[in-house]
Amino acid sequence: MKITTWNVNSVRARKNHILAWLETARPHALLLQETKCEGADFPFADFRAAGYESFCCGQKAYNGCAVLSRLPIADAQCGMPNRPHDKQARVAAVTVAPSGGGENLRLISAYIPNGGEVGAEKYEYKLEWLADFAEYIADAARDFPGGVAAGGDYNIAPADEDIYDPAHWGAGNILVSKPERAAFAGLLARGYADAHRLFTQPRGVFSWWDYRAASFSRNRGLRIDMFLLTPPLATKCESCAPDSAPRTWEKPSDHAPVTVRLRAEE
Repeated sequence: MKITTWNVNSVRARKNHILAWLETARPHALLLQETKCEGADFPFADFRAAGYESFCCGQKAYNGCAVLSRLPIADAQCGMPNRPHDKQARVAAVTVAPSGGGENLRLISAYIPNGGEVGAEKYEYKLEWLADFAEYIADAARDFPGGVAAGGDYNIAPADEDIYDPAHWGAGNILVSKPERAAFAGLLARGYADAHRLFTQPRGVFSWWDYRAASFSRNRGLRIDMFLLTPPLATKCESCAPDSAPRTWEKPSDHAPVTVRLRAEE
């Protein structure tokens, strides 16, 4: 089973990229972030024609998450129950039955706040949001013993090896500050594994590159898009890797899709 996460930086602007990538990659599920549209404008029909059922939690011009699946979707949910008054569309979750049989899986598409700059109001919102997300995914791990895959744009580079040049980026900067990294460690402490860290990885494996300063061609990137897996899925995970090819296409998202491959039930 293949599950992919991808911040597409506008589902309408990148619709043809998504469809072209789905045609060749054919993941069982694709978790999207930063869709930037309300449900009425989401291209359900185009994805259905490609063989994917869709569920979206949209917001006009900002944020937005969605799940596309070749497997039937159930128990779809927008947002986190412990943040009922938050109007920002940052979480979409569905339940699917794995194609090889076994217990149902919970798939969570998450778009963690960027935070703006350290110490700003948006930064405090980010840390508060992450604390609630930790509770949310802990509940999901308990409620779905078959496994939870929380994929998304986490807007945190967890370690220095996830940055092209730690000295240049700066330890106190947004995405790498100690409180943000501590919050990410807190997510793992809820019973999750960072799928990337399950394998020996070469240096320079990133998922995001700024549009400026030829960052992609120079591989001046960050690893901020990732999958968190509960033990039932972590033990079945065979690989976790970004696909940088779509970043080379005309007018691409600044993020690459990241895919985990899970071994089928024996």
